[in-house]
Amino acid sequence: MRNTIRKELILLLLFFSIFNLAKSDNKSFNARTAALGEITSVWKDESAIFNNQAGISYLTAPVLSIYYHNRFNMDETGYGAIGFALPVKPGTFSFALSSFGYNIYNENTLSFGFGKKLGKYFSVGVSVNYLSTLIANNYKNVNGISANIGIISEPIKNLRIGFHVNNPFYIKYLNSSDEIIPVIFTLGALYKAADKLFLAYEFKKSVKHDTEHKFAIEYMALDHFFIRSGININLAEYSFGLGYLYKNLKCDLAFSRHQVLGYSPHISLSYMF
Repeated sequence: MRNTIRKELILLLLFFSIFNLAKSDNKSFNARTAALGEITSVWKDESAIFNNQAGISYLTAPVLSIYYHNRFNMDETGYGAIGFALPVKPGTFSFALSSFGYNIYNENTLSFGFGKKLGKYFSVGVSVNYLSTLIANNYKNVNGISANIGIISEPIKNLRIGFHVNNPFYIKYLNSSDEIIPVIFTLGALYKAADKLFLAYEFKKSVKHDTEHKFAIEYMALDHFFIRSGININLAEYSFGLGYLYKNLKCDLAFSRHQVLGYSPHISLSYMF
């Protein structure tokens, strides 16, 4: 009896989790960006491996990043990701693998990316992604291949602008004649308001869903210690977090709050070799 109730509860939470993610398409795979309201287009750190690949062109050494998001404190609705970036002479190459769900419902994404600087104030990035959704009990599984394109520019001092498009060519899933891989346009800005204070804004539009407006703030309270917070106005989702950098090791922790289902913790670890 208890096992049946737990299974039904898991399926219900999984439904709400999938519905909420589908509604917002918010998947940053990094605890820093999760704390900053899921703003993803403007960063030049390891989070760019999973988001705007133009940002990986600014990395100066190989970096390994791992991430886990325990959505609504249920293992069955958890997200995990691992990524690696390697700067070389032509630019920076990246690899990323992410997974969501459990044995009844599971989403997996494998990505290969490349970022390159084009002059002092401009960079571009691309990625090719293989997506797979597995559903138990003989339901139809879905697979697809898509591409992402992104740019980052710093037109004036203290201002950075990022633009990213997921699936710009409107590619459909391989074994589905009518379902298109999500098409998402993201435009963001990052402003250095003071020596240790950053303000960020992002506009996000999915072809299938409503426009989102996100705001965030990050402050370096102490040397190598950061405090962050963000909000998604349209979804009424709030987030906050902390970050600490010790030599080549970076640890980020975040909590996001869904207005119905409560809090979800995020953690990511990154090491620069």
